[in-house]
Amino acid sequence: MLRQLGLAALMALMAGGAQAMICTFEAECFEQDGCMDSGFGFEVTTSDTGTLQFVTEFGDLDVVWSSDGIGTFSGLATGAGADYFLTTGSEGARLSVHLDGPVAVTYIGQCEGGL
Repeated sequence: MLRQLGLAALMALMAGGAQAMICTFEAECFEQDGCMDSGFGFEVTTSDTGTLQFVTEFGDLDVVWSSDGIGTFSGLATGAGADYFLTTGSEGARLSVHLDGPVAVTYIGQCEGGL
């Protein structure tokens, strides 16, 4: 009984202690038009079902591919009419958003925290 309670408590702690990577982007660059200030940001989290998601102000996007190395993360999500490719490392983060057209917007910033 005590062992079952210990396992249940451990699982509750793990579920409640989910980590998130918080990304903030200082610059937004549209095609070849140059860059401007940006206040865009989002979180990379794990959903209740174990799926990685980009949690944004316009909705949650399921990550369809990711690679997590030591000190780096890359992830691709689709939804809300675009494809989103995030790469992070010790020197910062880049988010490339590809829309129909083709049109691309690149965000330059930082991601902090871990998954």
